[in-house]
Amino acid sequence: MPCGANCSAACHPKCGPRCCAYYARMERRDRLGRAFLRDPLYALPPECRAPLNQIKAFNLGLPRSGTTWFAALMRNLGLRALHCNSRVHCQGVESRRLVRPDGANASSPYLRKVLADFDAFSDLPFYWLPPPALSAVGRPLFFVTRREVHEWMQSFCGKIVPIMKGSECGGPGAAPSSLLEYAQSLAGERSADGPCALAAARTGCRGADRAWFQLYDQHHARVRREFADVVTLDLGRLSAQTVVDVALRVGVPARCAETTRKLATEHWLTRLNRAQAARVGGLNLDRLGFG
Repeated sequence: MPCGANCSAACHPKCGPRCCAYYARMERRDRLGRAFLRDPLYALPPECRAPLNQIKAFNLGLPRSGTTWFAALMRNLGLRALHCNSRVHCQGVESRRLVRPDGANASSPYLRKVLADFDAFSDLPFYWLPPPALSAVGRPLFFVTRREVHEWMQSFCGKIVPIMKGSECGGPGAAPSSLLEYAQSLAGERSADGPCALAAARTGCRGADRAWFQLYDQHHARVRREFADVVTLDLGRLSAQTVVDVALRVGVPARCAETTRKLATEHWLTRLNRAQAARVGGLNLDRLGFG
């Protein structure tokens, strides 16, 4: 059944009502994401903001590790932050034109343009890019957001795996498909016992636990091996001082440290701290918007 008039123009020729509904959901999510990053709440005053075009801050954390929170923090510090979690488009960037997990086109003109247009980068495809690609423009700074592994896997299975089901519609589901390629490249194998078994996990996470844990461990091992001076931001242990340290690292003037600390304490970390305190009651980071 062909797509109806209300479906995305990019809809796959073979898709039916289910795929059209999938596209509608993805388009709504993309609009909300653009609004969220366009209008940062509680940003530093202009005289305290980090200068543009001085550094390039890369978050090497996996999807659902706090990439949205990192992008919002960078915006609040005054930087132009790109948070890319769609293989189609995000904030005007055609992420499908960037690079593949095998590093192909890592020095493409389009990638260099994107690196020049923004100051901070999070999620697809920056967590899998090789160090030379991320050092092509400006002075790179590397961060990695992470969550406790079981909490991350629960979030990943709840948010990313359902998107994988949409890949058959020919759309944004291709992003997690690239994540599968990345997992395979980390494992160095394509056996059914490795992360390539994740292809079967498009319908759920049962039976794929080992592969997801393996992806988590191998990714962080790769980050430690290939990137020097990486700052780890553990969402379970963030403090106002951690945020101040990050702010100074990206160029916020030292005279604004107390202003930064006050905003972090009163606003930027408020929901996060509430989530940590209420975790025993079932409140999680996903519901509070920290994926």
